Amino acid sequence: MFHAMRAILLGLLMTITTPLWAEGGGAAEPIKIPLTTTAYPSEVYYLPQLSWAGSTIDFSMSAHSPTAVFTLGEIVYITKAETSPQQPEYGGRLSLNKLLIITPTQELNFDLNANRAELTLDGGRKYFLTGRFWCTESRDSTPKNPIYVASGWLRPGGLQTGTIGQTPIAIFDSNFDTVYTLSEDGIVIGSPTGKYRIVQPLSKYITTPDGIFEVQHLAKDGSEIILLPYTGPTATIEVITPQQFASQILLISSDAKLYVTAYGKAGVERESVTVIPGTYRVENTWLEATPKGSTGLTQPGAIPPLKVEAGEKQTLVLSGPKTLEFQAKRIGRKINIDPDTFHIKGQNGETYWGEYDQYRPPEVYLNVDGQSVLLGKMEFT
Repeated sequence: MFHAMRAILLGLLMTITTPLWAEGGGAAEPIKIPLTTTAYPSEVYYLPQLSWAGSTIDFSMSAHSPTAVFTLGEIVYITKAETSPQQPEYGGRLSLNKLLIITPTQELNFDLNANRAELTLDGGRKYFLTGRFWCTESRDSTPKNPIYVASGWLRPGGLQTGTIGQTPIAIFDSNFDTVYTLSEDGIVIGSPTGKYRIVQPLSKYITTPDGIFEVQHLAKDGSEIILLPYTGPTATIEVITPQQFASQILLISSDAKLYVTAYGKAGVERESVTVIPGTYRVENTWLEATPKGSTGLTQPGAIPPLKVEAGEKQTLVLSGPKTLEFQAKRIGRKINIDPDTFHIKGQNGETYWGEYDQYRPPEVYLNVDGQSVLLGKMEFT
């Protein structure tokens, strides 16, 4: 009888405790996300954070040396600008109507209209290139013997795209070596708008609207990424940005092993992201204004780090009121402003660049006895 009662009690304990253990996340299974090679529009620029120097290949070719050699992955490529029959007595003028990229196994014509080329790598997988090329006259030219130089650059022109739940993700080859690695490449989470897209480095954890995930594996050919759902404590960071800007704010936490990008849409002031508790600092931010031709880049400057505890919410304000800082000298009846000292500062110490340009000079007010008098628009060069 005693043994029977003991068996019943053990059975009840196991029945009760097993669901609680599963609810705590112990039963989480890895998730395989298939990725597809996708070309992105040539007018869009992806900005990697860790590999600026290695994310672009620059070229310079002349009529006398119309080829340039570069190595991508383990393959040597030859880039050749076609020579025009014009001015044959001077060696010909480089024509950018045709640009060839030659490998040991293929020769392809770089589409100068679309600014794109499609390579075939080992195993038949596709890899897109994007770039810009132009032709100028060399400084060493003379009217009698002009020298024309073709210059330009190449960058990765594709992404490895997939979805986590309802959230799109894109892996970017930040170090431009045609293979994908956790420590050297980056990811874009969500659907940022605008011409420029910040690529956050791939960290141990990534956060999405569908939850936080631990990155367990990324296939070298970019075909899949394996994630494990995170079930630990979380916190919230809320970002406030100027409403006329679409924003991308990149934060990093070394102790939480997490990069996170907060996106803001024009007309929406606040943006919240779920994070792992830790101390976060602003790594970079990009603000793109809605009026055509007006962009704003903020440098973190003196922005203090945010420390977020489990269950808490911290707010980061990147907004006005803004102040103008500059040094000026009075010369006669004029005041000259040193352009190198002209800065637009936000309330958190961040520096705004490019927000005000020659087409939108800021308005200047004079405060007298509590009343503001508009003096006009402040133009500067």
